[in-house]
Amino acid sequence: MGCLGAEVKEPTFAKRKEKDEFINNFFENNKKTNVEEDKRSGLFIKNQKKKMIISNEIIRIEQELIISFKSDNPDKYNDSKWVFLDEKSDKIKSKKIYVDDVLVDDTKFEIHDYSINISFEKIFNGQSRKIKIIEEFENTCLNYGDACLTLNSETPTQCLIVTEDDIKIDYITKKNYILNKELNLAYYEGISSADVSSLLAYVFFTKKINYKIYQYIPEFRKAEKNIIEIMKKEKDMIVADLAIYEKIDMTEEGQNVEVINKIMICNLAEGRVAPTITFSLIQDNKYIFDFVELNGRKVDYFVDKHILNIKNVQISVEQCGEFHFKYRCISNVDKLLTRVESIYLTKQVNYYGKIIVDIPEKYDIIEYGEKFKKDPKKINSFYFNGIISESMSKSFKICYKKAVWEYEKEYIIEPEENVKESILKTHRSFKGGNLKILEYNIEHENFEFIDDEKENKFIFTIKNPNSKNYKIKFKLKFENSTGGYNGPEKKDALTKFLMKIYNFLKIYQIK
Repeated sequence: MGCLGAEVKEPTFAKRKEKDEFINNFFENNKKTNVEEDKRSGLFIKNQKKKMIISNEIIRIEQELIISFKSDNPDKYNDSKWVFLDEKSDKIKSKKIYVDDVLVDDTKFEIHDYSINISFEKIFNGQSRKIKIIEEFENTCLNYGDACLTLNSETPTQCLIVTEDDIKIDYITKKNYILNKELNLAYYEGISSADVSSLLAYVFFTKKINYKIYQYIPEFRKAEKNIIEIMKKEKDMIVADLAIYEKIDMTEEGQNVEVINKIMICNLAEGRVAPTITFSLIQDNKYIFDFVELNGRKVDYFVDKHILNIKNVQISVEQCGEFHFKYRCISNVDKLLTRVESIYLTKQVNYYGKIIVDIPEKYDIIEYGEKFKKDPKKINSFYFNGIISESMSKSFKICYKKAVWEYEKEYIIEPEENVKESILKTHRSFKGGNLKILEYNIEHENFEFIDDEKENKFIFTIKNPNSKNYKIKFKLKFENSTGGYNGPEKKDALTKFLMKIYNFLKIYQIK
């Protein structure tokens, strides 16, 4: 089974017409199964016609049975018949039952697991009844699915399986079915077996996908074949990344992220599907997801710490799936002056990646990933486009060009004897820029404030405390900008919002 095609190719008019004619005429033109005289006795199914229609939303199965009765006793009769269903009764979304083209109500049939007992008017020797059953159950196939088709034994049979244009039949478990891949349909005609185990046929099908990722990474089409060949050489079952498109918009709180990720399942046993797929996110951040989609349909998911878990994905060996999700990453909880934002990428290598990072103009860029390029047409926009063949630096260090911060803190000072003054110092520079105090208020009668450019510090001196223990309460408003001051660069100084500034405040006592 190969990888899914990149695009849904509409069938030509000639092929569509040929397929429609085959479907419309199948049950009329193929009557070989009804030619011979039936020599069976008792209550039996004279012939059965069955049609399975697989669409995106539902699977519909229509079966028509001619039930006959033969007996040597003219007074003997039958008035009900057990017939197979194709799915367990609790999975059926809707059903309709007709006897001689008359819709019957629920009181005239009884369902038990995979069988239904239909009541009808008495059948005497030589009489027949036509029964039609229509089952519909939900098609949960996101990418790869299967459906069960059940026949009645030793019965002349005509069976037809068709799909919508964007669903492809991969294979059928029973060899006596003919799969016409050109017309994308399957059929069987003949006498069904007496062997009960041979009466079940499983139809496996895939949904053809118009992958969104090609809209964002046209170059990926050329590289995809080589990437798939590399991935298929893996020995263990893996969820192989083929390509990732990622759009990141930096915000005050963190990041707004959109991800489109095309993956393929490698080295999974035939007929099995991957039940759950996980994506590792950046640790220690908060995530709020807008949606998660697989092949254009929303899927169930949950986030456990830094792991995105997607359930019931139903992707089989060498089948592809496209995940599309949007989320907000809350990383700048403390309102950092200088912050490092990491970019989500898988740990895998040898896949195609296109990553675009846009950063608001209010920020200066201190450092950015070594393989990223700056977009010459945009301010603070960076991109990567190519094969991720090795581990790459994937973080951005940024700081505000200009911002105003408020800080409030209370200290209890316990000076030694004969303390003449207390001095509090804090750095004033970051990223080669400057920091200045717009307003300050210290609740102490005797203090002195110095903006010491030489030492690159703000200094608060409290003179003659005259108390063994005293309290100092600061109310400060700071402004920082990256221009004007050319003092020594201190990347570690004042990197956090001033609610965290106490990490850099030091108290000196001078006797």
